[in-house]
Amino acid sequence: MQTPCVSSMNFSTCLAMLLLLFTMSSQANESVATITAVLGDVQVIESASQQKKPAEKKMGLYKDDVVQTALKAKAKIILRDQTILSLGSESELVIDKFILGDQANKGSVGINLKRGLFKYLSGDIAKNKGVVQLKIPNGIITVRGTLALIKIAKSGIVNIKTMTGELVLKDANGKFTQITAGFKITFDSNNSTVTSFESFADNCNL
Repeated sequence: MQTPCVSSMNFSTCLAMLLLLFTMSSQANESVATITAVLGDVQVIESASQQKKPAEKKMGLYKDDVVQTALKAKAKIILRDQTILSLGSESELVIDKFILGDQANKGSVGINLKRGLFKYLSGDIAKNKGVVQLKIPNGIITVRGTLALIKIAKSGIVNIKTMTGELVLKDANGKFTQITAGFKITFDSNNSTVTSFESFADNCNL
Protein backbone atom coordinates (compact mmCIF):
# COMPACT_ATOMS: atom_id res chain seq x y z
CA MET A 1 0.00 0.00 0.00
CA GLN A 2 1.40 3.37 -1.02
CA THR A 3 1.50 6.32 1.35
CA PRO A 4 -0.65 9.34 0.28
CA CYS A 5 2.50 11.40 -0.14
CA VAL A 6 4.22 8.97 -2.51
CA SER A 7 1.12 8.22 -4.53
CA SER A 8 0.26 11.86 -5.20
CA MET A 9 3.66 13.45 -5.83
CA ASN A 10 7.25 12.57 -6.57
CA PHE A 11 9.73 11.71 -3.85
CA SER A 12 11.74 14.96 -4.00
CA THR A 13 8.62 17.13 -3.57
CA CYS A 14 7.48 14.99 -0.67
CA LEU A 15 10.87 15.27 0.99
CA ALA A 16 10.92 19.05 0.56
CA MET A 17 7.53 19.34 2.24
CA LEU A 18 8.63 17.18 5.15
CA LEU A 19 11.76 19.28 5.64
CA LEU A 20 9.69 22.46 5.58
CA LEU A 21 7.32 21.10 8.21
CA PHE A 22 10.26 20.04 10.36
CA THR A 23 11.85 23.50 10.09
CA MET A 24 8.59 25.25 11.00
CA SER A 25 8.12 22.95 13.98
CA SER A 26 11.67 23.58 15.17
CA GLN A 27 11.32 27.37 14.89
CA ALA A 28 8.04 27.28 16.79
CA ASN A 29 9.87 25.74 19.77
CA GLU A 30 12.78 28.22 19.66
CA SER A 31 12.88 31.50 21.53
CA VAL A 32 12.52 34.60 19.33
CA ALA A 33 14.34 36.98 21.66
CA THR A 34 16.57 37.15 24.72
CA ILE A 35 16.49 39.52 27.68
CA THR A 36 19.99 40.97 27.92
CA ALA A 37 19.56 43.50 30.75
CA VAL A 38 17.21 43.90 33.72
CA LEU A 39 17.08 46.76 36.22
CA GLY A 40 14.41 46.77 38.92
CA ASP A 41 11.09 44.92 38.84
CA VAL A 42 10.58 43.40 35.37
CA GLN A 43 8.03 40.65 34.76
CA VAL A 44 7.35 38.25 31.89
CA ILE A 45 3.94 36.71 31.26
CA GLU A 46 4.61 33.47 29.39
CA SER A 47 2.25 32.85 26.47
CA ALA A 48 2.27 29.07 26.92
CA SER A 49 1.36 28.95 30.63
CA GLN A 50 0.05 32.51 31.20
CA GLN A 51 2.21 32.54 34.32
CA LYS A 52 3.98 35.73 35.41
CA LYS A 53 7.66 35.29 36.22
CA PRO A 54 10.45 37.69 37.21
CA ALA A 55 12.58 38.53 34.19
CA GLU A 56 16.20 37.43 34.29
CA LYS A 57 19.22 38.17 32.16
CA LYS A 58 19.62 35.59 29.34
CA MET A 59 15.94 34.54 29.66
CA GLY A 60 14.44 33.48 26.34
CA LEU A 61 11.23 35.04 25.06
CA TYR A 62 8.67 33.38 22.81
CA LYS A 63 5.89 34.51 20.48
CA ASP A 64 3.03 36.23 22.39
CA ASP A 65 5.10 36.63 25.57
CA VAL A 66 4.44 39.87 27.47
CA VAL A 67 7.19 41.97 29.08
CA GLN A 68 6.28 44.50 31.78
CA THR A 69 8.45 46.95 33.71
CA ALA A 70 7.44 48.51 37.02
CA LEU A 71 8.12 52.06 38.22
CA LYS A 72 11.80 53.00 37.72
CA ALA A 73 12.53 49.60 36.14
CA LYS A 74 14.25 49.02 32.78
CA ALA A 75 14.93 46.10 30.44
CA LYS A 76 16.67 45.39 27.15
CA ILE A 77 15.61 42.73 24.65
CA ILE A 78 17.50 41.49 21.59
CA LEU A 79 15.56 39.59 18.93
CA ARG A 80 17.15 36.77 16.93
CA ASP A 81 17.80 39.12 13.99
CA GLN A 82 19.64 41.54 16.35
CA THR A 83 16.76 44.01 16.65
CA ILE A 84 17.21 45.81 19.97
CA LEU A 85 14.29 47.02 22.10
CA SER A 86 14.86 48.89 25.36
CA LEU A 87 11.97 49.42 27.77
CA GLY A 88 11.81 52.28 30.26
CA SER A 89 9.78 52.70 33.43
CA GLU A 90 6.18 51.37 33.51
CA SER A 91 6.31 49.93 30.00
CA GLU A 92 4.68 46.91 28.38
CA LEU A 93 5.11 45.10 25.08
CA VAL A 94 3.98 41.89 23.40
CA ILE A 95 5.95 39.96 20.77
CA ASP A 96 3.18 39.34 18.24
CA LYS A 97 5.21 37.92 15.38
CA PHE A 98 8.74 36.90 14.46
CA ILE A 99 9.79 35.04 11.32
CA LEU A 100 13.50 34.86 10.63
CA GLY A 101 14.40 35.58 7.02
CA ASP A 102 15.99 33.17 4.55
CA GLN A 103 16.73 33.09 0.82
CA ALA A 104 13.03 32.94 -0.08
CA ASN A 105 11.64 35.16 2.67
CA LYS A 106 13.07 38.40 4.04
CA GLY A 107 11.40 37.79 7.39
CA SER A 108 8.93 39.78 9.46
CA VAL A 109 8.59 41.23 12.95
CA GLY A 110 5.49 42.42 14.80
CA ILE A 111 5.74 44.05 18.23
CA ASN A 112 2.77 45.45 20.15
CA LEU A 113 3.87 48.46 22.20
CA LYS A 114 1.18 48.85 24.87
CA ARG A 115 2.46 51.66 27.08
CA GLY A 116 5.61 53.35 28.32
CA LEU A 117 8.94 54.42 26.82
CA PHE A 118 10.79 52.43 24.17
CA LYS A 119 14.04 52.73 22.26
CA TYR A 120 14.09 50.75 19.02
CA LEU A 121 17.12 49.86 16.89
CA SER A 122 16.54 47.89 13.69
CA GLY A 123 18.06 44.45 13.14
CA ASP A 124 18.74 42.34 10.07
CA ILE A 125 15.11 41.90 8.98
CA ALA A 126 14.49 45.65 8.65
CA LYS A 127 17.91 46.22 7.08
CA ASN A 128 17.16 43.52 4.48
CA LYS A 129 13.80 45.17 3.66
CA GLY A 130 11.70 42.64 5.52
CA VAL A 131 8.40 43.68 7.12
CA VAL A 132 8.78 45.22 10.58
CA GLN A 133 5.75 46.74 12.27
CA LEU A 134 5.34 48.29 15.70
CA LYS A 135 1.74 48.43 16.83
CA ILE A 136 0.71 51.36 19.03
CA PRO A 137 -2.77 52.39 20.26
CA ASN A 138 -4.86 53.19 17.15
CA GLY A 139 -1.86 53.05 14.84
CA ILE A 140 0.85 50.95 13.19
CA ILE A 141 4.45 52.06 12.64
CA THR A 142 6.31 50.51 9.71
CA VAL A 143 10.08 50.54 10.20
CA ARG A 144 12.74 51.11 7.54
CA GLY A 145 16.19 50.70 9.11
CA THR A 146 15.76 52.97 12.08
CA LEU A 147 16.82 54.17 15.49
CA ALA A 148 13.76 55.64 17.16
CA LEU A 149 12.26 56.67 20.50
CA ILE A 150 8.58 56.03 21.21
CA LYS A 151 6.69 57.18 24.30
CA ILE A 152 3.11 56.06 24.94
CA ALA A 153 1.54 58.00 27.80
CA LYS A 154 -1.37 56.80 29.92
CA SER A 155 -3.38 59.70 28.48
CA GLY A 156 -3.14 58.15 25.01
CA ILE A 157 -0.66 60.69 23.67
CA VAL A 158 2.16 59.06 21.68
CA ASN A 159 5.46 60.82 20.94
CA ILE A 160 7.56 59.35 18.12
CA LYS A 161 11.07 60.56 17.39
CA THR A 162 13.18 59.26 14.49
CA MET A 163 16.91 59.49 15.17
CA THR A 164 18.08 57.71 11.98
CA GLY A 165 16.34 56.08 9.03
CA GLU A 166 12.61 56.41 8.52
CA LEU A 167 9.28 55.50 10.10
CA VAL A 168 5.82 55.50 8.51
CA LEU A 169 2.80 55.85 10.80
CA LYS A 170 -0.57 54.55 9.65
CA ASP A 171 -3.44 55.72 11.84
CA ALA A 172 -6.81 54.03 12.40
CA ASN A 173 -8.31 56.12 9.56
CA GLY A 174 -5.76 54.81 7.04
CA LYS A 175 -3.77 58.06 6.85
CA PHE A 176 0.01 57.76 6.46
CA THR A 177 2.59 60.08 8.05
CA GLN A 178 6.25 59.76 7.07
CA ILE A 179 8.75 60.51 9.86
CA THR A 180 12.31 60.86 8.56
CA ALA A 181 15.48 61.30 10.60
CA GLY A 182 15.52 64.54 12.58
CA PHE A 183 11.74 64.79 12.94
CA LYS A 184 9.32 63.97 15.73
CA ILE A 185 5.54 63.87 15.93
CA THR A 186 2.85 63.86 18.58
CA PHE A 187 0.04 61.41 17.91
CA ASP A 188 -3.27 61.55 19.80
CA SER A 189 -4.34 57.92 19.81
CA ASN A 190 -7.71 58.79 21.30
CA ASN A 191 -8.68 60.66 18.11
CA SER A 192 -6.16 58.90 15.84
CA THR A 193 -4.70 62.23 14.68
CA VAL A 194 -1.21 63.75 14.40
CA THR A 195 -1.28 66.93 16.48
CA SER A 196 2.27 68.17 15.84
CA PHE A 197 5.11 67.55 13.39
CA GLU A 198 8.45 69.26 13.89
CA SER A 199 12.20 68.92 13.48
CA PHE A 200 14.68 68.73 16.35
CA ALA A 201 18.32 69.71 16.58
CA ASP A 202 19.48 67.70 19.59
CA ASN A 203 19.12 64.30 21.21
CA CYS A 204 16.81 65.38 24.03
CA ASN A 205 14.48 62.80 25.51
CA LEU A 206 10.83 62.62 24.50
